[in-house]
Amino acid sequence: MNTKNIIVENIKVTYSEGLVILYQEGTKKKYNDPSVYFKNSLENSILENQPFHYFICWLQKRYMRIFEVENVPDKKDPNKISQSIFHIKNSFDKTAKVVVDWDNPISKKQIKRYEKANGNSFKNNERNLYINKIIKNIIVSK
Repeated sequence: MNTKNIIVENIKVTYSEGLVILYQEGTKKKYNDPSVYFKNSLENSILENQPFHYFICWLQKRYMRIFEVENVPDKKDPNKISQSIFHIKNSFDKTAKVVVDWDNPISKKQIKRYEKANGNSFKNNERNLYINKIIKNIIVSK
C-alpha cells in the first residue's frame, strides 16, 4: 500500500450508496529558515494588537514552537516586563528570535515564579501567563 502525508485544505463527506470523501490537497510548506519566513510574514503583521494566543496558534499552523524566552525589564519601572524575546524552533530544528513588545507591561513578580521553575525554557504553565496578554509590536531579531 502506497501512503503519503498530506495537509487537507477542504473536505466534503457525502453519503450516497456508500460513503464518499472528497478532499482538496493543500501544500505542505517547509520553512527551512524561520527568520526569513518571519521577516516576510510579519512585515504587515496581523498579530499586532492581538492576544498572544493568536501568535501561538500562528506558530503551530506552521509547525513551529517556542522553546525559550528572555524577558526584558521596562526602562521606567524595573519591576515590570515590557518586552519578551521568544526563541522559536521549526520542525527542522532551525531557530529564530521574535521580539514582542507588550501593550501593558507584565509584573516581574509573576514571571519570576516561572523563571525559577523553568529557567529560560518555555513550558505550558508559563504559556498560560502570556496567553491573554496583548501584543503591541512584534519583530524578528537576529
